[in-house]
Amino acid sequence: MAEELNISDVLFESCGGELLDEIEPLWMKLHSFHRQVSTHFSEHFPEINFEQRKKALFSNMTRGNIKLDVVRSAKSSNIIGYCLSSIRDSATGKMGEIESIYLEPDYRGLGIGGKFMRESLLWMDSLSVKRKVLGVGVGNEVTFRFYEKYNFFPRTTILEQRSIKNDVNV
Repeated sequence: MAEELNISDVLFESCGGELLDEIEPLWMKLHSFHRQVSTHFSEHFPEINFEQRKKALFSNMTRGNIKLDVVRSAKSSNIIGYCLSSIRDSATGKMGEIESIYLEPDYRGLGIGGKFMRESLLWMDSLSVKRKVLGVGVGNEVTFRFYEKYNFFPRTTILEQRSIKNDVNV
């Protein structure tokens, strides 16, 4: 029988991004999950790798506009979850984004995801961020209920044209 886990079985750590390389295995699991549930664009997920994702984050990281929270197993010290958030300038002022959040399945339901969200949102508030966003891939709408607890709701649906190999005229 599996051991029952609770919040005291984990250790939280917050950093500016210096542990980014350590979350790669978990990011890959999240990436794989999105590839599996994607309704229309699963073929696009192999095109993005962790190095490319890291490169895209580095401009924010050098300005101190990245927050990475990780949670470790108290027993093994392995990272079992993370929340990556960023702040960038936009036409309407500072915009905060929950870039990526992942938690190993055995640790879900303990309140860790909620702590990740609260910490990220408090960080954004402390830096006077007015607009906060996060993206949810099509196929993963089950997460809406979780995000609604933090006042995130669908606002716009962006449709993207799939590339067609033989350019079919409609």
